Amino acid sequence: MKSILVITLLFLSTFLYAEDNVTALEPEETLSESIESNTWQYYRVELDEPADLTVKLRKVKGNADVYVVSSRKPTQAFHECAPRKVGSRAETCRMKSETSNIWYVGVFGQQDSTYDLKIESEGFTGQPSSQYEVGAR
Repeated sequence: MKSILVITLLFLSTFLYAEDNVTALEPEETLSESIESNTWQYYRVELDEPADLTVKLRKVKGNADVYVVSSRKPTQAFHECAPRKVGSRAETCRMKSETSNIWYVGVFGQQDSTYDLKIESEGFTGQPSSQYEVGAR
């Protein structure tokens, strides 16, 4: 039983922390992507200095959700922002941080989906926090 637990933990830690399936994104970049049901796509945003970061998931066809966190790849259980809303064509996460320059964005396909993902950043303007919104844009 102990060996199964160790193997499982090694697999999970490799999956969660491996950078090989993470796409680097630059602020102000927009990507048009597709994703299969029950799969993740991960992105890494590295900023030159602490900043307000806005992650926009738009033009969703299907059902995909965005997750954002500053320390590692997000999961459905580990994230700082996840505005999950069934049927929404738009989700936005606004993150403020004085210390983090590296952010991870995950998009999870609840079903086969297409979407646009845009990253925006500007100088830090407020207290550390996270905020989300959903809509039909």
